[in-house]
Amino acid sequence: MPRIGSSLILLILLPSSFGPTAAQEMALAIDTLASGTIQVQNTGSGLWNEVTHWRLEEVFRLGTVEGGGPEQFGSVTAIRADSMGRVFVFDALALEIRVFDSLGDHSHSIGGKGEGPGEFRGPLGISVVPEGRLWTEDPGNARYSVFSPAGEYEDGFRRQIPGMIIPSMSAFSPERGFIDWASVRGQAEDPPDSDGSWANWHPVVFTPPAQYDTMPPLTIWRENASDGRRSPGAEALLIHVASDGNLWFAKSSEYALYQRTLEGDTTLVVTLDAVADEWSGQERDSLLDYYAARRRPDLRISDIPRRKPIVRKIFTDGAGHVFVIPQVPGIEEGSAMDVFQTSGHYLGRLMLPEKISFRIVSPLATRNRLYALVLDDYDVSHVVSWRLVKPYGSKTWPIG
Repeated sequence: MPRIGSSLILLILLPSSFGPTAAQEMALAIDTLASGTIQVQNTGSGLWNEVTHWRLEEVFRLGTVEGGGPEQFGSVTAIRADSMGRVFVFDALALEIRVFDSLGDHSHSIGGKGEGPGEFRGPLGISVVPEGRLWTEDPGNARYSVFSPAGEYEDGFRRQIPGMIIPSMSAFSPERGFIDWASVRGQAEDPPDSDGSWANWHPVVFTPPAQYDTMPPLTIWRENASDGRRSPGAEALLIHVASDGNLWFAKSSEYALYQRTLEGDTTLVVTLDAVADEWSGQERDSLLDYYAARRRPDLRISDIPRRKPIVRKIFTDGAGHVFVIPQVPGIEEGSAMDVFQTSGHYLGRLMLPEKISFRIVSPLATRNRLYALVLDDYDVSHVVSWRLVKPYGSKTWPIG
């Protein structure tokens, strides 16, 4: 794709007022394509130094092994928070939303099993509207349910979207409304040489009571293994709907983040120099045994890729930052996050106090808090709230 004449290489030196250590260097390459897409390539260790680096302080921890009550979770599938610091935990086993205040004390619960107003049968996700109302996506009952800030059922709307995506990627954007996703298999005139199929994920903007606006899809090729089924190493598409209605997405096999409008225009591409970790021979053998036990005995060692996915999760905080959970050599999966500004600058790597579970339940970041699901040694679910301590505030370094 052609570039226009705005290529730029920056060498950023943090001023001494940002810490007692030597000035930190970060090379930043910026290109603007003819389409208007900005490409930002980050190298080095980021803009943080020992003083400006963020850190985490635990605020509260929810979860108990026994005794029942709202803190004994069966199957947590979503964590959300509102502007008052209240935390909403969706327990798919109990089919209810448990609400805790900013200190971690239980306030009330919403929902329960059933088909009536305010009840759930197959819920996937929850979204908090800025004024505190709660939207839930329940394909089992083929509807969206809306609850007041106090947890009272207000309204319900028919969900008329084909398919569903697990984990849920639905979200409420103040700019656009409720954004749901339809999953449709697609075809291409010129598919890749390998055997497989296209997956098209269409964002759909729902406007009450019954308007559905289908936007251009995000598309990914899913390669098949030698047994004709999806390859264990098939590339995944990671998607996040930001509060401004833009989409952030990444392919699991490359360290590149893309910002796209709902209308299909890619506005920003951010890359970071990083090396993917490799599967060891023992790990590849273990994967074969794992799938053989799940009725896939014809898989071959050649079906297992040599390199692991490098990007595992992507999400934003609504305050100008993008978070990435990477899988890189020397760092246990789920024990670190890379932090970027939404302009593309790489700030640095935030090490977590403990390993989090993120494949189904995405971590949640707000301006000052980070929430995540943690499984203890007995696989008991805990919801942890950490305070994001940001020395010198949230200073930004604009591009250009």
